[in-house]
Amino acid sequence: MLHYSPSRAALDEAVLLRAVGRLDEEMDAAAQEGRAAEAYLRLAAPSQEDRAAALVMVTMLRRGGAAPLPPAVAHAVERWQSLIADELGDPVRAKVVRLVGDGLFSEALLTGAPPSPRLLEQLIEHLVTDWRASRP
Repeated sequence: MLHYSPSRAALDEAVLLRAVGRLDEEMDAAAQEGRAAEAYLRLAAPSQEDRAAALVMVTMLRRGGAAPLPPAVAHAVERWQSLIADELGDPVRAKVVRLVGDGLFSEALLTGAPPSPRLLEQLIEHLVTDWRASRP
C-alpha cells in the first residue's frame, strides 16, 4: 500500500493545478476567438504534462477522503462547459462536446495514442461546424 506524505499531496495538487491553469488559458483564448468547442476537442490529445496531471488526479481520487480533488478542478470544468455553451447557444450540445472531449482524452491516456486527426476533424465538423451551419 502506498502512503502519501503531506509534501507529496501538495506536489500532486500543484501539478494538477498547473495543468488546469494551462488549459484554462487555452480555453479562454479560444473563447475570445469563438472556438471554445473546437479547442476543447483538440485538447483531447494530452501532452506529457497533461498525462502527468491526469495520473495525479487518478491517484488523488484513489486516496479518497484523505485528499479530494481541489475545488479549482470542478470550477474549471464548469467554466469550460460554460464557455462552450455560450459559444454554441445550447447547453446540451455543449455537454456532449465536453463529454466527447473527456472520452477522447481518457482513451488517449489508456492507449497512449491521441485521436486520429481524421476522427478529430470529423467530430469537430459534426458537433460544431454542422451545428453552427444549421442554426438561424
